[in-house]
Amino acid sequence: MAKQCGADGCNNPVFSNGFCGWHQSMRTDNKWIKSLEKKANKATVKKKYKSFNPVSQKRIDALARYRPIRDQYLIEHPICEVKGCVYRSNHIHHKMGREHNAYADDWARDNDIPLLIDVRFFMAVNECHHPKAIHENPEWARENGYLI
Repeated sequence: MAKQCGADGCNNPVFSNGFCGWHQSMRTDNKWIKSLEKKANKATVKKKYKSFNPVSQKRIDALARYRPIRDQYLIEHPICEVKGCVYRSNHIHHKMGREHNAYADDWARDNDIPLLIDVRFFMAVNECHHPKAIHENPEWARENGYLI
């Protein structure tokens, strides 16, 4: 014979912890309440995962300085600067690199002009030459002064 509910006067079969389904839901003893609170907390408390920024705040600030300078340079140099090319330029090639916290010389350091925005090392090119011709052929690019 199945066990009967532990509540006074109830003959229903046991559902959980010695009580029928009805009386189990009506329990008010501390053990039952604590277990319900624990389950509720597990359900409502979710771990917050912090997503990482693909671009650092420092780089965002550097790019904010760079974009207007880049746009102005492309306006002033509308034709690709690679020898023999007559196509419209739409890229900026940095002959000496483009690290935002590196400086070309003491003058640039004194004036806070990192390589990223140092116009002395800019070169207006089109997508045919950048990166295909320049970066994939560094010897040729160095010979012609496109890489320093």
